[in-house]
Amino acid sequence: DYILEERNKRIQDYLSKVSSEVDEDTTNMVLKLNATELIEHIKNKKISVRKVFIIYSIRCGTIGKDLNLIADA
Repeated sequence: DYILEERNKRIQDYLSKVSSEVDEDTTNMVLKLNATELIEHIKNKKISVRKVFIIYSIRCGTIGKDLNLIADA
């Protein structure tokens, strides 16, 4: 249980740190785009690669944790 508690704390710390960098509208827009559309938005500077990374890492840190898909190596 200690390992899971530590993992969950690290995930929560990360989510707290980066979640303020993206708003809900931007998150919803990015998650609705297919790969080609996402590339076009990045090329046209409608969204930054950093924001895309943060959005997907938040998704991994929440859904992945809830479904026990995150493991520590």
